[in-house]
Amino acid sequence: MKKEDKKEVKTSAKKKKVAAASIGVLAAAALVVGTLIPSASDVVSPSGIVDPPAVVLQLDDTGMVETEQSAPENRKAARLSDRIRGWLLGLPQAVRLLLVLPLWGLGTFLSVTLSALWTGLFSPALGFVMSWILGAAVLLGAFGLGAKLMFPNLPLKKIFTKRNLAILGGAALLLTAADAVLPFYIPEYTAFAVAIKAALSLALLGLLLYRIKKKNSLIFS
Repeated sequence: MKKEDKKEVKTSAKKKKVAAASIGVLAAAALVVGTLIPSASDVVSPSGIVDPPAVVLQLDDTGMVETEQSAPENRKAARLSDRIRGWLLGLPQAVRLLLVLPLWGLGTFLSVTLSALWTGLFSPALGFVMSWILGAAVLLGAFGLGAKLMFPNLPLKKIFTKRNLAILGGAALLLTAADAVLPFYIPEYTAFAVAIKAALSLALLGLLLYRIKKKNSLIFS
């Protein structure tokens, strides 16, 4: 590749990074504005501007102490939010209409969209993934413990082979999917789910342990 082509590639990559960073900053600013200001009418014609709280000093035996230093963190955050909101609403009306109002609209749209996606899509998906990870961890732990108790001299690399890991992970995935799907078609499944999963897990672990003993028969003989 020529030097000129390399420079063009680097320039293009830098432009993409700058564009991505700009979009991220714009989205973050919009979310902040949309969170701090409740409605568009407050942007257009604010009924009252929240002035930043004054710093009150009190004199005691130890000297001058700022009361804000002893305030809880949540009160400090609330005061900061009030200051930012007051500053935004204190801008000239033309600036609020041309800058703050579009940011408020974008921020409101993003917050509503993200909330809907999280509630309707990501929360169930995250719950499914966490259930699968937990089930796989339980199977792996039970398998490793059982193998070490039965074959204490067997190295871990011969216990947790890629094949065994894939089988246990796939089994955990199938059990998690069964928990998510079968109750819709077999209402009685929920009452027997624990017993069914325990029986299948024990059968699978017994089969894998038998395979280990058969595969490493020379070691145990």
